[in-house]
Amino acid sequence: MASTSSTSRTASDPDIEAYNASVFAAVLKMTQAASRLASQDLTYYRTASPDVTGAIERCSNRLLAITNSLLRAAGGKGTLKNVDELVEKWNKIGDVNDTLFEKTDTYLDMFTNQKSEKTSVVAVAPSMPQSQSLKRKRGRLDSSIANANVVRPQLKFERKPDNYDTSPFRPLLTEKPNAMKSLEESLQMEYPKNDGQPYYRNPYQYEIEHAKFPKSMKKPCRPVDPMPFEDTSAIWVDTPEKLRTMLKQLKNETEIAVDLEHHDNRSYIGFVCLLQISTRSQDYLVDTLVLRSELQVLNDVLTNPKIIKVFHGANSDIIWLQRDFGLYVVALFDTYHAAKVLNLEGKSLGYLLDIFCSFKASKEYQLADWRIRPLPQEMLNYARSDTHFLLNIYDQLRNKLLASGADKLESVLANSRKECKQRYVRVPYDHEYGSDPSGWKSLSEKWAVTEEIMPMLKAITQWRDKMARTYDDSLSYVLPNRAIFGLLKSKPINVPGVMGIIGKNISEAVKENVDELLKIIAANDPGVTRVDGVGESRTQETETDTEQNVTADLSINEEDAKEGEDVARRRTALAEELFSLSSPVIAAKSQFWGNIFDEVVKGK
Repeated sequence: MASTSSTSRTASDPDIEAYNASVFAAVLKMTQAASRLASQDLTYYRTASPDVTGAIERCSNRLLAITNSLLRAAGGKGTLKNVDELVEKWNKIGDVNDTLFEKTDTYLDMFTNQKSEKTSVVAVAPSMPQSQSLKRKRGRLDSSIANANVVRPQLKFERKPDNYDTSPFRPLLTEKPNAMKSLEESLQMEYPKNDGQPYYRNPYQYEIEHAKFPKSMKKPCRPVDPMPFEDTSAIWVDTPEKLRTMLKQLKNETEIAVDLEHHDNRSYIGFVCLLQISTRSQDYLVDTLVLRSELQVLNDVLTNPKIIKVFHGANSDIIWLQRDFGLYVVALFDTYHAAKVLNLEGKSLGYLLDIFCSFKASKEYQLADWRIRPLPQEMLNYARSDTHFLLNIYDQLRNKLLASGADKLESVLANSRKECKQRYVRVPYDHEYGSDPSGWKSLSEKWAVTEEIMPMLKAITQWRDKMARTYDDSLSYVLPNRAIFGLLKSKPINVPGVMGIIGKNISEAVKENVDELLKIIAANDPGVTRVDGVGESRTQETETDTEQNVTADLSINEEDAKEGEDVARRRTALAEELFSLSSPVIAAKSQFWGNIFDEVVKGK
């Protein structure tokens, strides 16, 4: 048993809990008091009472000193000379304060990770030969691998992404090897009779439907053992010369295994970062970020019906190959469909690797950032393992299918053909029906959103889509669903309220457009009174009424509510309560004179 120092403190220490409670109570009291005070009334109070004048001066000087201390803590060199300068630069000071919060969160996460790492172990499957073990720690990926800080590869792409282009996608093919129909004939626009969106067909649709599989694949075989994993290595292909050499070798094969690694976090539509291809004797890792515009030559192999292409779960891969490279697949055998037809206990590649090859590959690198260059050895090993054993699995699955009846194999091939016939389609944002996978409809059903809150959900999701397209980021990176849930629940009225709900990982889109987001929330908040269409302040409520309304507006999904670490949840709860139970930090109008002074200034 590990010993615990008597002087150590944790987040659960009673003294710390009591201190946090006292700080929370003080901050809440201060926020509520400040929310009722309009800056326009301070001059009146000063004139009415000398005691108030002295108190205001002392409070102003304390706030000025605290603010300067915060700026020094953040590395600032300047000093605010007076309260007027503090008010003038308040927004920038708020940004500094947010940065300090983010740093605090980072260090808390580092502390939490260090504690968890002390109890982590290296897991090696007992059934796996030591020579084939990928020795790696299980658990959460390091941030440098999960979310790398790299220059965006798409900035160097010959075809830059245009996220606002929703016109029919025209296949990128410039030539058509292994054709049964000419390229010109295959690239005709189709016009649906029901007035649907025009589209281009899959240019290899005819070949996919009519190509004959080799007779050899319909006969039982003796499975070919894969080369020992740790006794072999992959060839890294990152130049046109290496690509041509690889292609020459692939043309001599009767079957190849193929897989892709895709990135879709810092990109709106995503892009392929790595292409893995294995033969019976050699593994290849193709750097698709460098060779993106060179890869159409692979259609010589991928569309050749005499060469079987073995994928596992090719549904998305087929689309990505078309979209990024103009690559198509003819004569596909998808091991996922084979596992499904055979009704195996598991359908994942990890399961097939385990039962057929006694190989356990950690799947944590599915979430890795594949834009990293050079790739760490662990990621190279993971990528190679996805195809290295796949041809052996193909042999064994095919034998099982044939032993179960010829119709089983035909069913797998039919499903594989169906996957190959897919075509990439650009999807416009559906504001009216919210039918997108991450549109408002699915979220409203998941969270049981009320009619009162529905306009806010629609407006926020539409804003998120616009920001994601503009910044070329994913929807989840710009504003995660859990953050939208928090915004609907708390309806923040200022920047700290928004930042507190989102947490430390705040996207550039939100940072630079948070005022626009706040206007959207205010414009669709049923609890806000408006002047000229702009949210002014929340309707007057008691604290108890507000707390009840916060939970009544939205039915909370238990799974969503439990997300996140304890530290993040506590800080989010603090921010939500502070900024949902109070009015703006500075009241919008005078308690005595209303908006009369604003009207005078505007010349009304």
